[in-house]
Parts: sequence; structure tokens; C-alpha cells
Amino acid sequence: MLVDHPQVSAACSLCCYYAVFIHLNLKQLEMFSFLYVTQFKQSLPYLILIVDDRVLMTQLIESLPDLPTCELVDPADDQTLPRMIEVLERRHQIRQMMTEQFNKNANTVKSMLQQFDSQLSAKDYFLHDQQSKLNEKDKVILSQKTEIERLEKKSKTLEYKIDILQKTTDMYEQDKRTLQQELETRDHRLQSELSERKRMEQRMQGAVTDTRLKWEKECERRVNAKQLEMQNKLWVKDEKLKQLKAIVTESSSGGSAPTERPEKPERPSRERDRNIQQKRSPSPSPLPVSYLLIVRVFQDPTSTPSSSDYTSVASSISRWEQRFPVDSGSQNRFTGTPQCRIHPKHRRSHSAGGEKWVDHKPPSNLELDTVMQPIIPNAIKVSTPSEKALSKCHKYVLRHQELASDGEIETKLIKGDVFKTRSGGQAVQFTDIETLKQVCPLAPRYSIMYRNVIYFCVHREMTIIPKHSPY
Repeated sequence: MLVDHPQVSAACSLCCYYAVFIHLNLKQLEMFSFLYVTQFKQSLPYLILIVDDRVLMTQLIESLPDLPTCELVDPADDQTLPRMIEVLERRHQIRQMMTEQFNKNANTVKSMLQQFDSQLSAKDYFLHDQQSKLNEKDKVILSQKTEIERLEKKSKTLEYKIDILQKTTDMYEQDKRTLQQELETRDHRLQSELSERKRMEQRMQGAVTDTRLKWEKECERRVNAKQLEMQNKLWVKDEKLKQLKAIVTESSSGGSAPTERPEKPERPSRERDRNIQQKRSPSPSPLPVSYLLIVRVFQDPTSTPSSSDYTSVASSISRWEQRFPVDSGSQNRFTGTPQCRIHPKHRRSHSAGGEKWVDHKPPSNLELDTVMQPIIPNAIKVSTPSEKALSKCHKYVLRHQELASDGEIETKLIKGDVFKTRSGGQAVQFTDIETLKQVCPLAPRYSIMYRNVIYFCVHREMTIIPKHSPY
């Protein structure tokens, strides 16, 4: 059989050696498959030669002659032994030929195995080198995988941050649009307020101009009236002086001859005054003389009228009293303690009791260590007046502090009544002022007139308009 041949056995062992590589890695098998296929192709002629030798050996074995019979029946038999010798020699030759062929084949297989061993060692070295390179590549791949995983985590983190930043950007964009709309609204409101303020300024300028023109005309009218009054006074004085001169002249002449009476000076014509009054435009009515005199007394209490002006002032007062009778109520108002006018519609009943006060004390006021301190029961203390506080109370008081002329701190309690306005807000009408002051005993006492000036009431009105009011 072919398997029994030693060369064929060597080829089979080589194939088994190749089969060991099946347990290797598939990548390594793929890498070295080409090399082993090439080696198998190179050993293919030897396999063919081994097959040819096998056929030759089979032919030689078949050509061996059979041994003849070795029976010797006759001592003189000379054929059996020579025939045996010839057969043995022939078989010996065939055996030598077979031995030579076996040796030749053995040398061939030995050289082939040595070549395979050298190639195998080279392949082992190459395999070891490729294995080291493969390990290095595996390390590089592992490091790259680690780097890829790190970059993937980083990319996920960055994507999360990008999402958060995108949401934040959207929120900021929304806030920006909202603020932009609010800015545009406020800008529009500011422009409207500026235009309204300009219109108000123009209106006020027109009102100021009209008021100035009215008062200029009123002053001109008063000046003309005063000039007319002075001319009348001068005319009266001139007339009296001429009458006195005439009396003195008559008494000195001793009644000799009646002298002619001096001509009466011509009184200034009133036609011109009437024309002036007709040409004048309507102006505010002048204040009564009594009020002007009282204001003058309060302004300059030390000044006294001179003797030269006494007659003219008295005559003027008498004439004005005849033309404009002053009632007893007005006289009491200016001669006694001044009283402020209160509208009867807004007056509250004092008999109701339990009136609440709004005690307005600014934060800039100082705490005084005086014995007498103002105590207001049922008061709501505020630092800034508001509509809510005023709507709950009937009275309002403002504590105002200022530095007096003697260096002491003077506290004024400005009181007023609270009432509702037509627009829905709250208004305060001031009715009284109380002055609290420390006085040094060594300081000079104030005059009665000066104290009257201190306690003189001023009629004012402060209106607080609510936010929702259209005005």
C-alpha cells in the first residue's frame, strides 16, 4: 500500500504538522496560509517522485524470482544448486537495487525535511515577529478603544452641555425679546410723556404769558388809578392852598376892595379815564384796601404812617368804606386771630369723636428731649403719605422741623382735613399750624406782632392723586 511507504508517511506527517496550525488564531491562519500553501506546492514534486519510486519498487518486488525447490534426491544433481544460486544472485541484485533506491529516497526525504525544518524555523521566527507586531497592534487598538470610549463620553458630556446651553440661550433670547418689548414700550411711553410734557410746558408758557399780560394790564390800571388819586389829592391840596391864600390876602387888604376870587383849578377830566377803562381788557378784581393794610401791618409792624400822609390815607379809607362796605365778619377775621376758610362741604363733625389721624413724620426729623411732646391718639404713623393710609383717616398732620433764627430747632405741626376727590383719590386741606419751639430765658421776648405773624394761618390745599386716576 501507499501508506506503508516511508516517503508517503513523511508527507502525511508534514500534512499533520500543517494541521497543527488549525488551533491558531484565524487571523494568524489567514496570515500564514499563503506561506504554507506555497510550501506545499514546493513539496509536491517530491511527493510525485515518491509515488514513482513506489511504483518502481512494486515492479522490482514483483520481478523477484521465486525460489526453486530444494529437494536433492541425487548427490550428483548439478541443476538444483546452480539454479538456486542463480535465483539467489538475482534476488540479491534486486535487493541491492531496492536498497540503493531506498537510500536515495531516504536522502531525498532527509534533505526535504531539513529544508522544511529550515523553512519552519524561518516561519517560526517570522511568526514570532508578526506575533510581537500583532501584540503591539493590539495594544494600540486597545489604547485607541480606550481613547474612543473617552472621546465618546466627552462627546456625550459636550452634547449634554450643548443642550443645556441651547436651552439657556433660548431662555436668554426670550428674556431679550421680552426686555426689548418692554424697552420699546417704555421708550414709547417716555416719548409720549415727553410730548405731553412739551405740550404742558407750551400750555404753561401760554398761561404764564396770559397771566403776565393780565397782571401787566392790572398794574397799569392800578398805576393809572393811583395817578388819578394823586392828581385828585394834589387838586384838593391846591384848592385848599389857594383858598388859604385868598383868606390871607383878604385879611391883609382890610376889606378895601373886593378882589376877584382866584380861578378854581380845573379838575382833571374823567373822560380820559373812561376811555382808558373802556380800552382796558378785563383783569382780576383788586383786593380791598383793608386787606392790603393788614398785610402791610403784618409785613412791617414797626413802620408808622407819616403825618403828611395821614389825611390822604384816612380819606382814602373813608372813601373805600363808602364804596365797598366791610362787614363785621371780615373785620373780625382780620382784627382777631386769623382763621382759615374751610369749605362747608368738606367739614367734618367734631362731635362724632374717634377721629383718626395720619401722623406724617419724615425720616429726617430729629428726636427732641423736650418735656412737652405732641401725643396724637388713634394715629397711623407713616414716613411717606399714601392713599391707603389717608383713606382710613379723617385728619392729617405733618411734623416739619426747621432751624430758627436763634439756633434752636423749631417743630411745626401742619394739620389738615382729609376728604375724597371726584377722581377717586384723597385730598388734604390744611387748616392750622402749631409751632413748638424751645426758648432760652435770657433771649429777648418776641413782640406781639411777630407772634401774630408766626401764628398767621395760610390756606393751602394738597391733593394726592391715586395711580389709577385718569388725571
